[in-house]
Amino acid sequence: MADSLEDIVAESLRISKEHVRDELSMETLGTWDSLAHMELISALEQHYGVALTRDEIVRMTDVATIRAVMMSKRGSG
Repeated sequence: MADSLEDIVAESLRISKEHVRDELSMETLGTWDSLAHMELISALEQHYGVALTRDEIVRMTDVATIRAVMMSKRGSG
């Protein structure tokens, strides 16, 4: 079971947790396609109990942005 943001990203993108860094993005990981992106978004929403907006989902193309958006959601909850 995923416990952290890194765990969720690794599990959703089917990569090792050690590869999850802020610089990891859709541009740098060939398997992070639109389907994998929606699986990741769904996992994040379920784990954190939040609903992401369309604009947030479109922006969340790298781990650093995902972390920032999720922190802002937790702060506003």
